[in-house]
Amino acid sequence: MENELIRVCALALVCSIGALILKGINSQSVSALRICGVIAVFGTAVAAAGTIFSQTAELVDVSTVGEYAVRMLKALGLAMLSGIGADICRDCGENTVATGVETVGNLAILSLCIPLFSELIGYAHTLLEMG
Repeated sequence: MENELIRVCALALVCSIGALILKGINSQSVSALRICGVIAVFGTAVAAAGTIFSQTAELVDVSTVGEYAVRMLKALGLAMLSGIGADICRDCGENTVATGVETVGNLAILSLCIPLFSELIGYAHTLLEMG
């Protein structure tokens, strides 16, 4: 995964420098360069994600805390999705909408965790009754 990150960073740097150079020459080429860069970066991310998902599936199957691992991975996915959505909104100049996206993402993660908090409170209640 480290090699992919180095490649993505190098590609992003080349695209960014290329966009700066082309900005003064031809602004239409800048948009095409950005789109190509984004497609290449996301293509690399999707390829790396396949490996991550297969390793995670093996871990969850073997693990005795499978339910907790699944919830944790869902929360991570929600955080990434809301972060990417908010960043896109900010890039478009919509800071208020970006804040709304982040808030909804945080609430979704909280609603995912409430059953775990309830279970923990139940365990604490059982322990207090024993003592």
